[in-house]
Amino acid sequence: MPKKWLLLLLFIIITLSLMTYQSNRQRLLPFQFLSPALDRFHEAKTSLKDSISAPFHRILLREEENIRLKAEMGKMLREQQACRDIPRK
Repeated sequence: MPKKWLLLLLFIIITLSLMTYQSNRQRLLPFQFLSPALDRFHEAKTSLKDSISAPFHRILLREEENIRLKAEMGKMLREQQACRDIPRK
């Protein structure tokens, strides 16, 4: 058996044993001290992504609203023209 396959098998066995151990006991948190830093990093990344994508999202919404309003205005103009064409008594 080549070394790569042996290492892969060993990795799988260790991973499964840790998962079984974790499911039977409380959470295994050897890197719990990293959690606050990772949370802050995630919040900063989300905030940056939102601040970059928000203007584009607003532009897209305005474009959709403009298209809808132009269609509504065209419909109203056709109705107005139809009302003008009706002969009055």
